[in-house]
Amino acid sequence: MTQPGSGDTSPTFDHYARLVRRLLQVPIGLVSLVEPDRQVFRGAAGLPAALDAERETPLSHSFCQHVVKDASPLVITDARLDARLAGNLAIEELDVIAYAGWPLTDVRGEVIGSLCAIDSTPRRWTTEELATLEDLAVACSAELGERERQQATAAALAAAEELHERSRALLALSTGLAATDTLADVAESVAAVSREQLGCLRAGMWLRASELVVGPGTGGPYGVSTAAKTIGETLTFIEDSASSWRSAARFAELPLGHDNPLGAALIDQSPVFFSTRVAQNERYPHLANPAQLGEARAFVPLVAGGRAGLWRARAGLANGAFLLRAGPHHDRGARLLHRPGGPAGDPARGPVRRRSDAAERHAHEPA
Repeated sequence: MTQPGSGDTSPTFDHYARLVRRLLQVPIGLVSLVEPDRQVFRGAAGLPAALDAERETPLSHSFCQHVVKDASPLVITDARLDARLAGNLAIEELDVIAYAGWPLTDVRGEVIGSLCAIDSTPRRWTTEELATLEDLAVACSAELGERERQQATAAALAAAEELHERSRALLALSTGLAATDTLADVAESVAAVSREQLGCLRAGMWLRASELVVGPGTGGPYGVSTAAKTIGETLTFIEDSASSWRSAARFAELPLGHDNPLGAALIDQSPVFFSTRVAQNERYPHLANPAQLGEARAFVPLVAGGRAGLWRARAGLANGAFLLRAGPHHDRGARLLHRPGGPAGDPARGPVRRRSDAAERHAHEPA
């Protein structure tokens, strides 16, 4: 796990490294945070250009890891003569000979790194030099703690805003669904909420057909756009009265299979996200369409509860899928729908179950 402040690019920590270098008269000063497989230099002064650009080394080149493990200062006159450090690659490759490192702590008092002074020749550190290093480490730890608190506050505010957005969207959806009478009404209401509350460009609903027979062409009972040719194996677009979605009309019927994202979301009962239409087309090239709108896409399974009926709803059986499309660099809708654990473009781990009483009611109307 990345330590608090390890992603901070503020020059503040370079300032501490420069103070170490100047006050202790050493070639190199570092603010080093230790992670499981590397050390990251949040502050540095005096490093070679290549290493200064990378600002990290593997632990094979780290003295600071011992400061963290022991939770105490490490003061070395000549690392080549130290039994624990003699094999460290920093001696030969980075010319680290003398080292003085003082613990850096987080807001809980846990040691997460070291403020260190490095010399390329053997050196006996004076009591005054070590006292100066300790004072600087205390101040640097306070700065790291403040950054950690700021990050926690920002995360809490973001979580609160996301909860507010979710609540607002659900309230709007509940209000809209209360006034619906047909599946077409449901589709129109959900699409409107998706556009107005999630900022999507398009939104549509495909349901799993079962024992449905309607005449040829568009329209028909329940607002279903076309007839289901294969009972239980077809996803049918529910066309609303306000719809003019050409792409949806082109794919008004899709097979229930992994060869399309709606079918994949339904079968796996897991959302599928794409950050761009290019990503979607790379995965499903046979569905590429020159008329595609927007960039980000979210395909979310719809799950109805346990009564058999028009759409053959069984307990826990996914009966449809919902598609959201958003503009360039838009992640608000995906953020509200996406559960942690699944990256964009891949099925998220764990099904997202959205139960709409109105949608379920219409799904079980008698034919």
